[in-house]
Amino acid sequence: AAIKASGADIYYRVGRSWGANINPPADFDKFASVVKHIAMHYNQGWANGFHYGIRYWEFWNEPDGLFWSGTPQQFYSLYEKTALALKSVDPTLKVGGDAKALPADDSGYREGFIDYCAAHKLPLDFYSWHTYADGTADPYDAVRLAKEIRGILDTHGFPKAENILSEWNLTPDFTDYEKARLQGADNAAYIGAVLSYFQDAPIDHAQFYRGDAAWMGLFDLQGQYFKTAYMFQAMGKMQDTPQRFAVEGTDTFGFATIAGRSADGNTVQILISNYAIPAGFKPHIMQMPPELLKASPPQPDSSKMKLLSPRTDIVYRENAGYDLTVKNLPWGATAFSIKRYRISKTQNFDLVEEKSGAGGSLKLSNPLAPDAVELIVLQRR
Repeated sequence: AAIKASGADIYYRVGRSWGANINPPADFDKFASVVKHIAMHYNQGWANGFHYGIRYWEFWNEPDGLFWSGTPQQFYSLYEKTALALKSVDPTLKVGGDAKALPADDSGYREGFIDYCAAHKLPLDFYSWHTYADGTADPYDAVRLAKEIRGILDTHGFPKAENILSEWNLTPDFTDYEKARLQGADNAAYIGAVLSYFQDAPIDHAQFYRGDAAWMGLFDLQGQYFKTAYMFQAMGKMQDTPQRFAVEGTDTFGFATIAGRSADGNTVQILISNYAIPAGFKPHIMQMPPELLKASPPQPDSSKMKLLSPRTDIVYRENAGYDLTVKNLPWGATAFSIKRYRISKTQNFDLVEEKSGAGGSLKLSNPLAPDAVELIVLQRR
C-alpha cells in the first residue's frame, strides 16, 4: 500500500526471503494455487483485496545462491505451474525470473531455465538477474552482463522478453565494514556512472538494492539522505530535460555524462559523474556475521561458478575535472542562467555556483576529482 501511495509501480517477487525454508514446497500445485490467489487478492479484489494493477511478477530469488535447495529440474517444474497459474488470472501479467545471483554462470538457471521455457512453450515475459561490483568495483559490469543476457534471450527463443536487472549496487556487503562506502560519495559517483551507462544498455528495468532506511539503503531512520539518495535526486532532475543531446568525451571507466533539454526548449541540463576504481582495489568477500551464519543455509561454492572477468584495459587519464562545451543552445543569443550543483565528500547536491551567460554556446571548465558528481542547469532568462 505504501509503494502504491508513493506513485511507484509494484514489482512483486514470488519466492522465499532470508531465513525462510528454502526447500522446494511439498505440493507444487498447491503452491501455484496460493500464488494465483495472491494475484487475485492484490489485483482483482479477491478476499477483501485490492486493485493495484501489479504487472510484474518475478519468480523466486537467486536460486543459484541461498534461496533454493532443490534441483534445476524441480525449479523448472515449479516455475511452469506458477507461471501458468498467474497467466490464468490475467494473461496480460508479465511473468518471469529467475533473479539469478551470478548471471555470468549458467548452472542450470540461465540457459537451462530459458531453454526449458522455450521447449515447453512457457511464458517468459522477462528474464531477471542481479549484479554487485564487489569483485571489480567497475561501473560498466552491468552493461557487459546485459549485452550477454540479451544475446542469450535473442538466440534461445525469447527475442521479445525484457531484460531486467532486479538488484544492483556497488557491494552486497551489509556489514559495518562497508557501511561508509555504501553511503558515501564513492558509491554516489558509482551510481551516477552506472545510471548514465544504463541509458544505452539493453536493460529494460533496473532496481537498485535498496531504497529504504537500511544498511545499504538511501536514508537513515530519521529520513536523512545519504550521498546515494542525493545521486538519485540528481538523476531524477534529468527527467525535466528528456530530449537527449549527444555527448562526446566520456568513457566506460567511470567518467559518464548525459545531457538533455526540456520540451519547451527553455532548459538544458548536463549531468557529469566522475568515478574511479580505488587504487589498489582488491575483490571483496563479505564475512557473514556469525549469528547470521548459524541461521543461514549452507553457502554455495562460488569457486565452481563462472564470474564476470574483470576488465584489464581500465586506465585513467586527465580525469581530475572537465572542459565542457555546449553548442547550439536552443534559445540562440538570449541570456541564460548557469547553476552548478555538486555531490562530493563534502557536498550534498549543494549549489556551488550561480552566474549568467549569453549567446548560443557555453564553455565551462572546473576541477571535479573522483569521486564526485555535478549537475549543470542552464535556463533561458
